[in-house]
Amino acid sequence: MEMIKLDQIRKIYRNGTVANDNITLKVTEGDILGVVGANGAGKTTLMRVISGLSRQTSGDVTVGNLRPNSRREHTARLISFFSQKTASIQSQRAFEVVYFTGIYRGLSRTEAREQAAELMEYFGLSALSKRYLNELSGGQEKLVMLAGAFIGNYPIVILDEPTNDLDPVNRWQLWDLVKERNEKYHTTFLIVSHNMSELESIARTAVIVHEGRVADAGGIQSLKEKYSKGYRVSLKCDRDDVEGIAREIGLPHTIDNHSEVIVQIGSDQIADLLPRLTAFAPKCEIRIYRNTLYDVFHAVREESIHA
Repeated sequence: MEMIKLDQIRKIYRNGTVANDNITLKVTEGDILGVVGANGAGKTTLMRVISGLSRQTSGDVTVGNLRPNSRREHTARLISFFSQKTASIQSQRAFEVVYFTGIYRGLSRTEAREQAAELMEYFGLSALSKRYLNELSGGQEKLVMLAGAFIGNYPIVILDEPTNDLDPVNRWQLWDLVKERNEKYHTTFLIVSHNMSELESIARTAVIVHEGRVADAGGIQSLKEKYSKGYRVSLKCDRDDVEGIAREIGLPHTIDNHSEVIVQIGSDQIADLLPRLTAFAPKCEIRIYRNTLYDVFHAVREESIHA
């Protein structure tokens, strides 16, 4: 079932900036979609259009069987949107923020109180429940707002840069909760993030946005197969050795930070290269990686720039 359908979406701001340019996209129910793009690519604008917080200049948005701008109240019952620029009420206590979000979403007082308490405990915030938001750290405040994003078990959750300001433990707690809600309730997630490794570990599909357009979209593994060059070989060594090692390898390469030789090779080349790499072992730290979502993003972006 299609949970979200975008058809030729254009969003042009009053100053003439084209934020979204003819975007067509479908998101199926229960998907976890990673939204990838450089700063200013139009990712957040697109999320706001989907949620009905911003009106598209042209094109159609369908959420379930509703159009956000024609039935915003009904769409608000389908989508929970965590924004990277959350306008929090600093004079409210942490528990109240989550609790009253649940009330706004139609929970009874008992349901809102129970779910808020569970989420506060999950994110390690129980001891901070009575503190005002302006008494919390930036990371703690973000956790409170994330707890608010999950209350009510909405069928669609949009998370825009959710892990900024979070420590590693809280990041993985968040991703575990995303997995749990997706498996238990079939929740559809749209996650905007610059952290490619995190997205690759949680998302099933990805859309790559470049200068307001969809450069490519699909299953992450399919995208990796489409753009993959096989393996990335990294040789980290002393600066004095890096140029000589690069010449000895005899393959196209890049040099990063004057101390790392990076070689992209196909799957058919790895067997021949491995014996040669052993000669550099005394001088280098050698690592071999499968190509990642970051490599896909870089390849798609370069292709779009030179198109």
